[in-house]
Amino acid sequence: MNPADRRKSHREPKRICMVAYTHYRSDPRCRREAEAFVQRGDEVDFVCLGQAGDLRAEEIGGVRLIRHRMRRYRGDSALAYLLSYAAFFARTSVLLLKLHLRRRFDVVYVHSLPELMVFVALLPRLLGAKVVLDLHELSPELYADRFNLSFNHPMVRFLLLAERICVRWVDGTVLCTHPQAERLLSRCSPRRGVSVVMNVPDPELFPWRGEKAPPSAANGVFRIVHHGTLVQRNGVDVAIRAFGHLDGDIPGAELSIYGSGDFLQALKRETELSGVSERVHISGEMLPVEAIAPAICDAQVGVVPNMNGRVMELALPTKLIEYVALGIPAVASRTPAVSRYFDESMVMFFEPGNASDLAGCIVKLYREPELGRSMTRNAMKFLEEYSWDKEKQKLFSVIDGLET
Repeated sequence: MNPADRRKSHREPKRICMVAYTHYRSDPRCRREAEAFVQRGDEVDFVCLGQAGDLRAEEIGGVRLIRHRMRRYRGDSALAYLLSYAAFFARTSVLLLKLHLRRRFDVVYVHSLPELMVFVALLPRLLGAKVVLDLHELSPELYADRFNLSFNHPMVRFLLLAERICVRWVDGTVLCTHPQAERLLSRCSPRRGVSVVMNVPDPELFPWRGEKAPPSAANGVFRIVHHGTLVQRNGVDVAIRAFGHLDGDIPGAELSIYGSGDFLQALKRETELSGVSERVHISGEMLPVEAIAPAICDAQVGVVPNMNGRVMELALPTKLIEYVALGIPAVASRTPAVSRYFDESMVMFFEPGNASDLAGCIVKLYREPELGRSMTRNAMKFLEEYSWDKEKQKLFSVIDGLET
């Protein structure tokens, strides 16, 4: 055994508490990271939201869950949005202190949003725990987009200040994409720099299809899929309008939408207005992570119709990478972050918000199946460079590097 392997074999397991204002079972990033720590021998507690039917305490994949019995806020009220986070913050701060006094965590790992959530770990940090902030999105961009505010708005300026304070206070900062990291570094000076851990799927849940061809239409049905949180910036209404533009060009076409969110009712109305309600199926529920691949693996096309904006120009949608892993040809909005990682030989691009352009791309893939096969082969190059096996080592390095 070489010295590096000997050091690794004698690594002391970490006691980690993760915190997120989310539903654990349907949050891919949270689950993937928590279970990766457990698989390497660490102990992980996870404080999160509960929903109807959830147990308050439960173990999933070796992760000990503690859920707050409170609903995740859905709606358009900025005040109610903040109050819901504040209630979660207060309850988690008390719970986390109690847990820390019993377990003596080495690390408190907080998923945003918002960045200020890291201060639930204030007392554990004073008692010796290290604190890591995992930024799924950047709050100033998200809040400005969600409520149509300029960056000069007092609330957005407050969030920019809070962002600077938080990344200076924590012991480590993790982001999902390089564009996010570049934007953060352009306006902040993190205490220890930043690390990028990409949102790539776990191959155990999304088995790579590699050179296999995408599935053929079954029983005369050409299936188009989209999954994830239903919010306006994700552009699912554009996908519904595009489906209405197909006008019989694809016999047996169906659109399956898996997810829930603020935009759910608006999307149902859009199906009625577009006259496609009989062929568009909206689940209205978020899928548990382990149920996503079985639900979508027989699709002929996956659509990623994100609108361009402050948030989405920095985001690389997880759903896109999941389509790639399953060998499903993808049609995606041409946003800066997606274009940074994928080219036209890997993904079929359309202009954000252009339903006619999206419809044309879907028809092209229907008429040229070999094009779809070529795209799926080429897109696998992304997962060769950014596999979960590689990305989780970056995650482990963040935690292990806190000791130095």
